[in-house]
Amino acid sequence: MRALLLLVLGAGLVWFVWRGLGPGAPAETDAHASAPGAMIAMDPPAQPAASESSAGTPREPSAVPAEPPVAPPPVAAAAAPAVPADSRESSGTAPASVAAPTSAPLAPSVVAASPAEIAAAEELLRDPPGLGAWLATRGVDLPAGRREFAAGLVHAFAAQGAETASALDRAEKTGQVQPTERALAQRIAARGEAPGMLATESPLARAAAMKELERAALEDLAAGRAGEAAESLSRLLLGEIASPWRADAARLAAWSERLREAQRENRWNRRGKWRSTEIVVQPGDSLISVRKRAVAQDASLVVCTGQIARANQLEGEVIHPGAKLRIPLDPASVLVDLDAHWAFYLAGEEVVAAWPIGVGKESSATRVGTFTVGEKTKEPMWFPQGRKPVPFGDAENPLGTRWIAWNDTGGTPTRLGFHGTNEPQSIGQDASLGCIRMRTPDVEELYEILPRGASIRVVP
Repeated sequence: MRALLLLVLGAGLVWFVWRGLGPGAPAETDAHASAPGAMIAMDPPAQPAASESSAGTPREPSAVPAEPPVAPPPVAAAAAPAVPADSRESSGTAPASVAAPTSAPLAPSVVAASPAEIAAAEELLRDPPGLGAWLATRGVDLPAGRREFAAGLVHAFAAQGAETASALDRAEKTGQVQPTERALAQRIAARGEAPGMLATESPLARAAAMKELERAALEDLAAGRAGEAAESLSRLLLGEIASPWRADAARLAAWSERLREAQRENRWNRRGKWRSTEIVVQPGDSLISVRKRAVAQDASLVVCTGQIARANQLEGEVIHPGAKLRIPLDPASVLVDLDAHWAFYLAGEEVVAAWPIGVGKESSATRVGTFTVGEKTKEPMWFPQGRKPVPFGDAENPLGTRWIAWNDTGGTPTRLGFHGTNEPQSIGQDASLGCIRMRTPDVEELYEILPRGASIRVVP
């Protein structure tokens, strides 16, 4: 009996020991002490915020595609951030627990402007078929997906739909092409509607959109749709100076000339599509009195008689009682781009005219900032500091036939201005003492259509 009791007690002891040390017991060590591959139920470690490291400082997105993004792709608020297996914390150590991604990382929403892609984009904008040869010799510097996207664009501009689709399929497999970029290429291949914007995801897509916009503008111009052509050409000019490549003088000159043709039938045509108010000419009126009456009706109006005359296609300043004159309402302004060496005359947000310019040399660089139009002078005398005035017509007078002074925003003259030049070869160069030089016909045109008080914005 005693032996039986000892046997039962021993079995019970063995059972209690097994229960205390077996797989059902709470782990005494943390996950890092567990054997590799052990299946231990635990809460996942806390992850830092998507845009910050554990130290609270900004960090790059954990998934870095072949072309680094400027900004990470948007993530739905309800979804946990996907962390690729090769992610590292800012300390350089691997996270304690990382689940393998269930799908490939999202492609970046913005593709970085690599030098190779910018060069490819410039070649595309210059000559779409020529990009094919460029890719064969220099395309090795592009990531595979971007190279396939570029090839797809070459096919798209040749209206080769099947080849375009094949190249885009190959690009998509790399995760380096955006859905919007694919849609753009397909639209070009199908000769669809011109792109509605220039702020696209990459230099290649931007160049393709601009080239397609150029095609649409020239078609509109040939078909007599001057307003549509002018709007597209305006966007092209402003798009060129805002692109990641340096503005090309030949493109700016060609588009400026086409814009002149379009605006002759649009902004400078009394039947054009532009905002205006109407003034009926009274007996004894002159353009000066008409302008004064328009300003009396709207004190915010900044307009000059040259604008009114040109917009109404007047011969000189002769007007007749009973005539109805349209007064432009969109404010005139000038944008000066120093790097591009180009000036743009705008009505509202639309470029109406554009010209090449000369800007300040390094030792007397043209000031960047905002100014207003001050005094306007025909056949100006030059007043060099510390020297006697130099009359108009003197070989030493560099101002040409017109002077348009700049005031600061408080109305104080700055000694800067637009003027002509007796050195036309300096246009397109850094050559002046800080003023903006223009060719004689260009500065005389600007003199007539730019009102006093209009805004001038100078950008680097």
